[in-house]
Amino acid sequence: LGENGLPIDNSDVYSVTVLKNSTEMNRQAMWIVLSYLGLLLLGILILALVNRFLTGLVLKPTQESIQQQTEFVAAASHEPRNPLAGVRNSAHAGRKAKTAQDAVKYFDLVDAEATRMSRLVDDLLILAGSESGRWHIQESTVDLDPLLIEASDTLGALGKKKGVALVLELPDEPLGKIRGDADRMMQVLRILADNAIGYSHDGGVVELRASKTRGGVTLQVADHGPGVAVEDKPRVFDRFYRSDKSRSDKEHFGLGLSVARELVEMHGGKLSLEDTPGGGATF
Repeated sequence: LGENGLPIDNSDVYSVTVLKNSTEMNRQAMWIVLSYLGLLLLGILILALVNRFLTGLVLKPTQESIQQQTEFVAAASHEPRNPLAGVRNSAHAGRKAKTAQDAVKYFDLVDAEATRMSRLVDDLLILAGSESGRWHIQESTVDLDPLLIEASDTLGALGKKKGVALVLELPDEPLGKIRGDADRMMQVLRILADNAIGYSHDGGVVELRASKTRGGVTLQVADHGPGVAVEDKPRVFDRFYRSDKSRSDKEHFGLGLSVARELVEMHGGKLSLEDTPGGGATF
């Protein structure tokens, strides 16, 4: 309005343009895009690493199982050669024996090697059957005290042949009865005692002990031999694994402790190893 209060006749139009430097905005936008792209790539990388890690965890048992199966088949095909060679050599020598006494000696060797072969086949059948789930124990009611006394008498005679005494230690109260396979339990005790006697020195002592524990019974077979080396402990229950000492022992194939563990686990128990105070091994 003019001074007189009337509208001013103005046909001109004025416009104002505001200019701003967009370089900084473009830079910020680029950083945002790059940040999101970096986060996306990082997420993909983390997802790939996690996926690889989980896949490794899933496949590791399968790979270990395949490796164990390969080693088992290779060892199982190799181990029978020794007793078979012994049978053939002894039978061949027996046929050429000049006296009946020599022939009997050679055929006694045939019988001994055949017995070794039979033990090996039995052990292999137990391990194979346990893996396939087709092998089961024959459960019945087992009175532990008579079983351990019988085991002491039988295994004591085995130790006496090798100059090792076997001592049975039972608690004052009866151990009672459990459900299990008496023959297989005796087999476990024989394996452990045979192992303990084999590693004991002449005149040594092996202890067979029993005690009641919470929810069950603990049986121990302890020797006072050289014990188990630290590097051998993780693999002592592996199939066909033998320390340097037992490799030269014809009576052991490296299957005994594996079989014992399988039989114990079939009974719902656990077989473990610890050092005997003063030296030796306790299973």
